[in-house]
Amino acid sequence: MRQATRYSRSPNRNRHSLRIGCAILALHLGIATGCEEEVADQFRDAAATSLEAGFKQIFDGLIEGAFAAFVVGTQDEAAADG
Repeated sequence: MRQATRYSRSPNRNRHSLRIGCAILALHLGIATGCEEEVADQFRDAAATSLEAGFKQIFDGLIEGAFAAFVVGTQDEAAADG
């Protein structure tokens, strides 16, 4: 029977987790308090542009990675056959 491995958490990891928790709490409080409609519209417009650009870059990276893996795989097969 396999025994479960226990991992100890380093102080840096605990500190990092605490920072992330505080950031999430601050974000939640910011969203919960809301803001004026005009400011919210400006934020959505700015965020939408950035999000769209980010998603396009991620998608382009995935496509390029898939083609690069395919080309490398094809070259490896050709070298093995040759």
